[in-house]
Amino acid sequence: GYQYQYPTPGPDYQPPGTEYPTPPIGVNHLPVGNLDAANCDIIGGWAYDSDTSSSEIAIHVYANGPAGSGTFAGYGVTNGSRPDVNAAFGITGNHGFTMETPTWLKDNLPHSVYVYALNSNPAGANAHLTNSPMSITCSPSVVTADIKMNGSDGPINGTYGATATLTWTSS
Repeated sequence: GYQYQYPTPGPDYQPPGTEYPTPPIGVNHLPVGNLDAANCDIIGGWAYDSDTSSSEIAIHVYANGPAGSGTFAGYGVTNGSRPDVNAAFGITGNHGFTMETPTWLKDNLPHSVYVYALNSNPAGANAHLTNSPMSITCSPSVVTADIKMNGSDGPINGTYGATATLTWTSS
């Protein structure tokens, strides 16, 4: 096999340490896949490359625009079991992916989530997944600290990413 490592996350970035088998000589096929879910918890679906159908492939996620104009939001690998995909296409291996929705997308604003399957052949094009983009609008996470001192009632609630100041005096 061979290994791809690119220094910066971009449209052709492969996760470090991910090895891919040598694609067969001849025709290079585009990967195929589907974005099953993009919500405030996860981004997930499936993908495979028919040139290396029993192997995992990399996934890239962009927000607010496609690769090239959107913001890189993360990457994953198709390392999840998807027996439904294997049965439908007559293949073996792991082809499912799931990643946590990045915290910075949880800001009460609408975001479009674009997902791509990276070709196992670096000379081949990457594939925009079916059902992508999906739109999400997520509220920021709420952080709770249960602080009780000198008879106070606590808890204290705050919004993730917000600034809070805690002051006290000692007696």
